[in-house]
Amino acid sequence: MSFIVTGLTDLQKRYAATARAMKSAEARAVRRVGTSIATAQSRGIAQVENLRISTIKDAIKIVKQPTPDQPRVVFEVRGKGIPLGDFIGSRVTSKGLSVQPLKGGARAILKAGFAPLKYGGAFFGRAGTSGKGYGNPHVGRTPIVKLYGPNVLSQYIKAEIQKLGADTWNTRLPIELERESNFALKQAGLI
Repeated sequence: MSFIVTGLTDLQKRYAATARAMKSAEARAVRRVGTSIATAQSRGIAQVENLRISTIKDAIKIVKQPTPDQPRVVFEVRGKGIPLGDFIGSRVTSKGLSVQPLKGGARAILKAGFAPLKYGGAFFGRAGTSGKGYGNPHVGRTPIVKLYGPNVLSQYIKAEIQKLGADTWNTRLPIELERESNFALKQAGLI
């Protein structure tokens, strides 16, 4: 009789430990899926904008990691414009700055733009008052401003990118939950 009581007590402790481990496993699975979502959405944005994936990932941050009590992941996407010098294919030509911020979009020549060597490849230009944005080469003494391209947030909020995140969630979550649950059960000695 005492053997049965000891066995039940041991089994009860294992199940309690497994319940705690399963909460942690769920949080780990959500964290892994959140990382997969950020990667998938970064790749989707890179298909539209002429940026490196590392630049896009710098704009998409996971600000709240999941915990066993709150298994959710929170993203923060910066709405700040990306400097034109960070776009792939941006260069200085004899006619001005040549930029193509969007893949498949038209290449623009900014005649009043320049790139001083000492500012790390950042592009600057004179702000024109004619409504053309940066003005022609002889705009006078208008202010010099740093030139920015489109931000990552403008692409992130589009339905295609959000659908990409939802699809990644739906496909990766069952896989990650199964993996982490099996690991927790194995650690508890129930498998």
